[in-house]
Amino acid sequence: MSREGNAERIGTRMAAQIGNAAAMAGEKLDAAIGYTKERTHALKDSVHHVVDDGWTGLRENAVKLPYAPLLIGLGAGFCMGWFARRHTSASQ
Repeated sequence: MSREGNAERIGTRMAAQIGNAAAMAGEKLDAAIGYTKERTHALKDSVHHVVDDGWTGLRENAVKLPYAPLLIGLGAGFCMGWFARRHTSASQ
């Protein structure tokens, strides 16, 4: 009789744990759906903004780019590439 009672308690605990896991999975799924909806809405707003501004707005935004950091980054990349190539080819 104790084996049957033991099995019943184990079954009850397993069912409770499965129920808790299912509830947690449902909460995580709801959170993921909410996040996806937020990102979709943000993307739609961004696309509508670009469409409303048109090519002139896109060109105006492109002109506002800071060129100094861009040129510094390109120069640094070029120097690092030259340095790496020179030192790897010198060791061969």
